[in-house]
Amino acid sequence: MKEENGGPDASLWNNFAASGKMTFQLEEMEDRDTCSTELTLHKNGTVALGETDGPWFDFANGTWSYTSPPSQQQQPQRSFVMTIARHFSAGQKARTFTDLGEFSFAVERTYIGDLTQVGDRWAVAGTIHFLGEGHDDLDVGYFNMIDNREDADGTSVKVGRTPRSFRTSS
Repeated sequence: MKEENGGPDASLWNNFAASGKMTFQLEEMEDRDTCSTELTLHKNGTVALGETDGPWFDFANGTWSYTSPPSQQQQPQRSFVMTIARHFSAGQKARTFTDLGEFSFAVERTYIGDLTQVGDRWAVAGTIHFLGEGHDDLDVGYFNMIDNREDADGTSVKVGRTPRSFRTSS
């Protein structure tokens, strides 16, 4: 976690004190598609993905940072940045010379947003960016994240299904 300037929002990450991580539900809206994914922000600046109702991936890795706004009187700045790379594999063993065979690829997105408090929960909302080779910074969608701590009764928001395999790497 990278925190600069201290500021009034510095208390936000006190949730890290006990566990070293915070769990969120990430809702992504890109083109016509919407999906929800459970994710964990670790105090060391890494991201781990959990259950999702979106495309199943082989493994994912990511980083995040937060910078406190310098002053409440200034315009809000984009204080939260997260990059996630999802790795996929597809295809089947080539049987003829025209078959593509097995292949793998990665899809990387950068999430840039503003941090706010919603009741007793923390939330981040912003835009999803594609920073590909030879491409400018393209806005490709929107995202929302809501703090997914368990309520006093032990319940939390859950995402729809568990993918076939989840391996996360840092």
